[in-house]
Amino acid sequence: MLRYTCGSCSGPVYFDNGSCLNCGARLALMPDLVRIGALSQDARGDWHEVGRTDENSYRPCANAADHAVCNGVVETASAGALCRACEFTVQIPALTGAMTLEYWRRLERAKRRLLCGLAQLGLPVESHSTRPAHALSFAFGADTAHDGHFVTGHAGGLISINVAEADDVEREIFRTAAGEPSRTLLGHFRHESGHYYLDHFARSTSAAWLINATFGDMRNDYDAALDAYHSRSAPIAADDRYISHYASAHPQEDWAETWAHYLLIVDTLQSAEQAGVAPRARAGTRARPRASDFDALVDRWLALAEFANEMARSLGNADAYPFVLTDPVVAKMRTIDRLVRGAR
Repeated sequence: MLRYTCGSCSGPVYFDNGSCLNCGARLALMPDLVRIGALSQDARGDWHEVGRTDENSYRPCANAADHAVCNGVVETASAGALCRACEFTVQIPALTGAMTLEYWRRLERAKRRLLCGLAQLGLPVESHSTRPAHALSFAFGADTAHDGHFVTGHAGGLISINVAEADDVEREIFRTAAGEPSRTLLGHFRHESGHYYLDHFARSTSAAWLINATFGDMRNDYDAALDAYHSRSAPIAADDRYISHYASAHPQEDWAETWAHYLLIVDTLQSAEQAGVAPRARAGTRARPRASDFDALVDRWLALAEFANEMARSLGNADAYPFVLTDPVVAKMRTIDRLVRGAR
């Protein structure tokens, strides 16, 4: 995640801020999804980005004005009411429960961070308003007596997230029941986006061949594999070929789990390095052959992950990154890195 400064006073600001704590300037996520802009209002009531010479003017996103779940703006010339980030959401939860609005706010916050990270990587990020045929979209819902369980997953570009995942207590119950070392709301978004980009890359014959050669045949019976995975009564033995137990369920899940960790590593390293936190690899660490810049990135990540885990332990918390990057997993991430760099 990029480190931001206020365009009005140059003070530090953060991705989800709606105003600068130093000078009070209104802040907004701009339509490019990666920039936090400081705004000033003209006599007509239109907002302009401070320090920019373009003639663009803006108004607050309807979700910001009506529900305070967003910090985005819409270009005044646009006929739409929603900012670019909110355009990706095609279903919001029914705002009936006492906490549902807060859960929706948390979902939108995680979604914006995902979209920002994807845009920074140069990956195509298209909504229905820009490219309907291959759009990415999001649906947020809850379990109901009438419709039953609202399934978190991906299908045809639509990422669905159950609002229960935004409830910290419920998510911890799910995590413990599933035997997962970590379960976060942003992690869900990253994982499900992996399924979307798997479909994107698979449209290329050469990319599809590389993915299948690295992760296994994506055409294997998915439903049967997931049924077999969930029906196992005995604990699953650790396998160093996979980043997580769930990754072993099917090549598609292996890709999605590895993709999520790739996004986590790139985003967290950027945040740490822009904040001036860049631990060096320990002396005596075995040097791996350099195949690409990605290997250097992994070395930096391993040092940072060790530092983050020690910090978490000092605070009395569980490890911040309770995973092991084995050579087979790093090789899979290297394939993902190659595809991402090729998509820029």
